[in-house]
Amino acid sequence: MNSIKFILLSLLLICIKSNAQSFANGPELSNDRDSRLNRILDGDDNCFYTYRIRSKAFGTSYYVEKFNKEELKPVFSKEINIEEDRFTTIEDVKYAAKKVCIFVSEFDKREDKMSLYIRSVSADGKVSIKPEEILNINTDRSEFVDFDIYQNPSRTKFLVKVSYKVSRETQYKTNFILYDAATMKQIFSKQVEQQLLSGPAIPVGLFHRENLNNTDFIGLMIDDDDNIFYCYTFYDKPSREKGSKFKVVMNILSSNSIAPKTTELEFDDNYYVGKIKFTKLNSNQIVAGGFYKNVMENEGRDIAKSGIFSFTVNIEQNKIESKTVTLFDDKMAAALELNSKHSRTTKYKLDYIIPSGTSVYYVGEQYREQQISSFDPLSRMSQTLWEYQYMDVIVAKLNNKGEFEWIKNTPLRISMTLTSPHLFKEYIAVATSKSIYIFNNESEKNIERYSKPDFEPKDLRTITGIQGTNFVSTAVDLENGTILHKLVFANTDYCFAPIQERNSSYIPPADVDIFVKGKYNEIFIDTENRGKERFCKITFE
Repeated sequence: MNSIKFILLSLLLICIKSNAQSFANGPELSNDRDSRLNRILDGDDNCFYTYRIRSKAFGTSYYVEKFNKEELKPVFSKEINIEEDRFTTIEDVKYAAKKVCIFVSEFDKREDKMSLYIRSVSADGKVSIKPEEILNINTDRSEFVDFDIYQNPSRTKFLVKVSYKVSRETQYKTNFILYDAATMKQIFSKQVEQQLLSGPAIPVGLFHRENLNNTDFIGLMIDDDDNIFYCYTFYDKPSREKGSKFKVVMNILSSNSIAPKTTELEFDDNYYVGKIKFTKLNSNQIVAGGFYKNVMENEGRDIAKSGIFSFTVNIEQNKIESKTVTLFDDKMAAALELNSKHSRTTKYKLDYIIPSGTSVYYVGEQYREQQISSFDPLSRMSQTLWEYQYMDVIVAKLNNKGEFEWIKNTPLRISMTLTSPHLFKEYIAVATSKSIYIFNNESEKNIERYSKPDFEPKDLRTITGIQGTNFVSTAVDLENGTILHKLVFANTDYCFAPIQERNSSYIPPADVDIFVKGKYNEIFIDTENRGKERFCKITFE
């Protein structure tokens, strides 16, 4: 049996070479095994960076490392001295203006003040001597302040969104502060009287969470003209009250205005809407899209309706020019294993919205999230865990008529249990001129099943670990949605490692990509072998 497996694996590897896919491994890295990769940061054409956390008995250390894309060798490793305490949080790490920027918040309990600082590492390895304060907020408690950092497409500016309230009795406000990335000089600061909290995912409702008392922030983009686009949801009355409606609103805060223009993204039924992504078609049109799911209970044992939507908005006139709301049909529902048993606990999250030519492509995921509580009568201790099942990657094509021309799915069968709620990005999506490529770990049994045109999704195997699986690619043709599955390499020794940090104190944001792009249809990923590590370059098409 083992010899048969080896022959099948060899044949699959031959197919890879004939399909012009290849991979090249870099040298083994000499990092301390306690130094865990938290994220990979895209640099310029010749280099990329990593952000690492080393946690041992003597404390926690933070590192920025630079790597050469050609040889996949380290150029330097620099430690960032951050005084760690329970009132200090690393909010985000980003690359811009030829430097890596570490955003750190710190709460001063004596002065009732929350400050946001920046530390940086330049392209030649110079570490900023001391943190630079760029913002401070008066507040009674640290948990009343929520920071998010965004970049414009050209990565020349940082937008800080801070949603906060001064005390328990006051109302939330949100400030948008724009900075020049090279100098960190403030360009503008604008305030809206709204609660726009990001926060961690909470396993309530059909998507991430259900905020019954205020708005729920679901997405933001800033363009190169300094216009801010953001969406939020709310109920027009308490959600459990009869006749309550779930509302989705888009705001446009232009660069030369102090107040946002508001438009409701209206649906023909009462739907939940999860995370929204944006892309600009031209200087005066923006597309906002995502997944939706019906709110109201259906009578009988019907499955919950769900699908994908897109709105095209005229920026200057603040007017919806076109919209399409497409329900998953019976064929797609069967492929996604949507049935009366699972459909109400199934959730969706849009991860990418990719313009290409005259079309726009949506790439997101279907998953299930379950909270599991247990009680040990001997120790009289209770424990709560979160179980995640990543089920499918969904790809949809929106054509130049504003219609979804096709919607396809490729199965993703990964299961994990965590001590705190968090969505990881368990796959990579990258577009070329011909296809959208999906890369992920897969059971070695599933590639054989994919070759059968009538395979049943229920027959696919779910993986809970990396070792012994396969790293595979799925090419989705941009024109007609044709799908081709291929093996890239077997996870025998060095394995593709999508989860960079399971420690809940250092988990990267759910939107952080687990790869960086290179030139000419190539990406760079991280691979691990029982504590050892090396980078890998994958070339395709």
